[in-house]
Amino acid sequence: MEKQYFTGAENAAALMEQVSSLLTLSLQDVKRKYANDSGRVTEYAGKEEGERLLEIRLDKAEVTVTCAFNPCGVCKSVYLFPDDNRFIRRLTAYMSDAYDYEFDNKRWVGPHGYIVAEPSPFCDGETFLRCYR
Repeated sequence: MEKQYFTGAENAAALMEQVSSLLTLSLQDVKRKYANDSGRVTEYAGKEEGERLLEIRLDKAEVTVTCAFNPCGVCKSVYLFPDDNRFIRRLTAYMSDAYDYEFDNKRWVGPHGYIVAEPSPFCDGETFLRCYR
């Protein structure tokens, strides 16, 4: 049986709002936001000096969200990695209807910044979303 992954526009809108709203929050604010969530939160050191990464597993949505924080501890980018690439196709279809698309920059203008679909560096043929300001 195929999973439905946020097929409704309301669910896609809620997820994109939730994810993009993390931009500009502090590391501590994001930790507090997900402290009581059923997902798992893991903190890592980034490859750039002073960069911190916070990985949030959202089991219900079947996605992993990774926030990248600058040396000042402010979220600069949010990455959305789905368990299944069909999820990304459904989200990009939703975003194409709901958000303006800048063809020159190959990005959507979302509620809190920009959103791009990029090929995964980990799996051939897989895609992830990156939100940034």
